[in-house]
Amino acid sequence: MDTKKEITQGKNAEWLARGKRLQQLRIMARLERDSAAKLAGLARSSYKLVEVGVNNLTKERAAWFVNGIHEMGIDVEVEWLLTGVGDKPRKSQAHTDSTYRSNLGVPNDVLEAGSLDQRLIEKELDCFCRNHVNSVYLVIPDDSMVPLYQKGDVVAGEQHSMHDISKFLGQDCIVTLSNGTRLLRNLNPGREARLFTLLALNPHAPVKILSDVELQNAAPVLWHRRLNKW
Repeated sequence: MDTKKEITQGKNAEWLARGKRLQQLRIMARLERDSAAKLAGLARSSYKLVEVGVNNLTKERAAWFVNGIHEMGIDVEVEWLLTGVGDKPRKSQAHTDSTYRSNLGVPNDVLEAGSLDQRLIEKELDCFCRNHVNSVYLVIPDDSMVPLYQKGDVVAGEQHSMHDISKFLGQDCIVTLSNGTRLLRNLNPGREARLFTLLALNPHAPVKILSDVELQNAAPVLWHRRLNKW
């Protein structure tokens, strides 16, 4: 193999690894490509080429992107995004505390008064999210998944992209629809490639089956807790 070809292949591998780290951060921040592209100062089409390793991400663009996701509670250094060296990205404590309290619907005065169950669940959820880079969680909004999951339960998992979703057929997953809506449903194949059928466990659910839907990602349920009523 000649030297020029070796250099080209090495550059391609470096760009691909950098693109995967960029995608990892985008998913962690729960951003669509359009929004992520704006943070990096790129057109959506150019951004996509960076994620798949066709184009390079410059240090300047990387810094813009990192500064943007810092505001969303993601702690990461530009050096890690560019080279993979340094501390892995994590969700900042201050951001996760306020976000969890808001999304769990737990009144601050209840927590501050020492509601032990809620505090324990909040701490467990924080620990889960810190140990799973692409974590996602959901407070179940209705009774569509009873008897296994009740309204108000909290579930969490690790998000997987379209390429990996088929591995989790038959499992209960937190899924993100193409329009950004997030649901907990049993994941099943659709009638066409890249489409899926989502089943509610409750036979009396208003919408028992969602057929042939396109998903952004899916996260098999790895963590499930039931909040006491306050």
